[in-house]
Amino acid sequence: MKRTLVILALVFLVLQATDAFLTLWATNNGFVEINPLMVRFASTWLLPVFKIVPAVAVLWGLPRLVNRFPRTRLAAVLGLVGVNAFLVLVLASNVVLL
Repeated sequence: MKRTLVILALVFLVLQATDAFLTLWATNNGFVEINPLMVRFASTWLLPVFKIVPAVAVLWGLPRLVNRFPRTRLAAVLGLVGVNAFLVLVLASNVVLL
């Protein structure tokens, strides 16, 4: 299960980086960011920071958290599955709109 957790965290990192790249590309090509939390940073160098740094923190910290508290392993896996599924839907809708 530890390998599953690391793989899911890596997928999360890749999805976040892809979302950051697509958002930067779209905002630099005339599209508008509709996420009210990210609209101020959508076409700046801060967007990748806000997207990728938390993903790296998850990749680094979640396995350590689960090792310290083994009962959280299933919740961590299910949480990452849910977050990754949501990000796939977000990216799919963004690609359709492009």
